Amino acid sequence: MTSDVFDGYRYDKTDTVSSCVIVKGSLLNYADLVRREGGKTQIQSTFVIDMDAVKDSLRITPTPSSMDVVFIISKISTYREKLYETKKKHSKYLFADLKFNVTSPAKVDKNISNDSIKEKIKFTTEYIRSKDTKIPCYDVSYFVFKNVNFEQVKNCWSRRNLNSPKNKAIKQADFEILFS
Repeated sequence: MTSDVFDGYRYDKTDTVSSCVIVKGSLLNYADLVRREGGKTQIQSTFVIDMDAVKDSLRITPTPSSMDVVFIISKISTYREKLYETKKKHSKYLFADLKFNVTSPAKVDKNISNDSIKEKIKFTTEYIRSKDTKIPCYDVSYFVFKNVNFEQVKNCWSRRNLNSPKNKAIKQADFEILFS
């Protein structure tokens, strides 16, 4: 898999750590979040927004479902206007849900539903939009699975119509290209 999956976007640490959607305790090291969700990673010194901490701070009853992690990705576009070259930074919020406990097709059937995915994306999008109207959300939400048995899990995900153009199953190694 190439980095073209993300259309040239990369993790933007500066914008992520200064995002207006952060609440106290929600800025977390990506490696710590991965461990909490049952995975392992070599990625270090990468901070993301822990949506569980955000929704806990809101004290909404009943507690809504949310994506696990949000962070800002950016890319630079260069435009040539007459004799001048202009660079413009494009930033977006990227949503990810870490599914490290799903390691077989049977667990996709048992643990994931279209309704739960829609609820997670809806709540996360509404929260982000309520706090930040300047930076848009990336068009695709990622559901990150362990590298082991990924093709089988992805096939089951696709058969259940969970892998719509807006909900992508991706293995951890390919997802973490964003941080390199």
